[in-house]
Amino acid sequence: MDLQKIDFGHKYGDSLARPPVDTIGKTYVAINNVYGERFVKEHLSTMQWSRMMTERDDPRGRHSNSKLVDIGQLQMVDAYKNLIARRPVDERQESIARARKDIVARHPLDALSFAYVAQLLNPYAGLGQSVFTSIAAVAMGHIDFLLSAVGEYLKGPALRFVDLGSNRAGFAEYILWRASVSKPEMDDVQGWCLSSKGTADAVGAQMLADCKAKERLNVYDQLVVGARGITDPANVDSFVDFVKRNNDRKEGIDLVVAEADGLEPWDLSSGHEKKQIFYTIGQAIVALRLLRIGGTFVFKLYETSIPLSAEILFLIHACFERTAIVNSVTSAPTSGERYIICNHLICDPSWVASHLYLALTKMQNADFRLAHLVSWTKVSNEKKFIEPLAQINNRVLHKQRQALKDVDAYSAKQGTLDDLPTVYNLTTQQEYVANTCLKNWRLPPLDP
Repeated sequence: MDLQKIDFGHKYGDSLARPPVDTIGKTYVAINNVYGERFVKEHLSTMQWSRMMTERDDPRGRHSNSKLVDIGQLQMVDAYKNLIARRPVDERQESIARARKDIVARHPLDALSFAYVAQLLNPYAGLGQSVFTSIAAVAMGHIDFLLSAVGEYLKGPALRFVDLGSNRAGFAEYILWRASVSKPEMDDVQGWCLSSKGTADAVGAQMLADCKAKERLNVYDQLVVGARGITDPANVDSFVDFVKRNNDRKEGIDLVVAEADGLEPWDLSSGHEKKQIFYTIGQAIVALRLLRIGGTFVFKLYETSIPLSAEILFLIHACFERTAIVNSVTSAPTSGERYIICNHLICDPSWVASHLYLALTKMQNADFRLAHLVSWTKVSNEKKFIEPLAQINNRVLHKQRQALKDVDAYSAKQGTLDDLPTVYNLTTQQEYVANTCLKNWRLPPLDP
């Protein structure tokens, strides 16, 4: 099948020229830790590095930085989002004027229409209809295929993991499934999953039978402050205590995976970027308190182009042997999603966990606008960290910009999108791409 020409064959479809479809999905960068296991204690925790500041002290911490991203390209992506959604914009901005020349649709796209068109134009849309409970399981399978994030922990006699709120516990489902099919003789597998009271009962029941979720997955739904989830220090404390009390392997957890951010992937607002600071800090505290030496932390980000997000990433990176940033094809091209894989904890992370916990506690006050966690001057001069981070940021932006332009061009050509189906039916080509990816990644095919 010629994957350079995608014939969508829908009521609203037509043929669009496309580049070859990558069914391996190796878009990632790896950043090695060049500092060693004593760096956190001897340097990062000192006054020269440790600088917690608010937006009032230095607002630049929450604004995009040219060392991290191509500012012009970022402004264009933001302009496309605003114009496609027809939000009020500042017409004086150069990026808005430039984007207006590209944006040809003259009507706003609501969330449903945007999601439909984005899915229609996404050659990987079929991955969202796998036999797993959610796309999160497929994303974790892709990450495992690329970097053995799960596979390396199946070589030992036991596996202990934590899932911090992935979509329908998809991360946990993949881990349990992989353990069953790759090492069926491995009986000592236990996981802990953070969930809300409303969904806790359904988490394990929806998973594939091979997962043995009833015996292997412990769902925690006793959040002290339910609405705030892992972003509340009280919930961080209660969940960490619950896992430690129930884990019989006192050396700690092998793998912590995290995803939740409370927003949908087709949301064009800036909510992802604003909310992810809260979530990432809470998730990182849990991971650093629970992981054993040699353990791995996997989490999701949408934005790493502002100093604050880069500083959070640097704090976590300093505790691990290597950090990889993956732009998986399981993520919608219109989204800025990327997965962070921090392999092999190499030091005592208690100072970093305490520093992040202090920040999370202060952030409960709405007037406290965190802008910096460590010295941006120090971090920005770490070229072996900053340069690959900027590289992947610009790759993601380029793909996102093109995808948004495609959505706009398609919707403009169609005029108005009326009577959209409530269920999206994959095209033959999308099914083919999905099954090819799943086969390459050693995952089950789509249901026939």
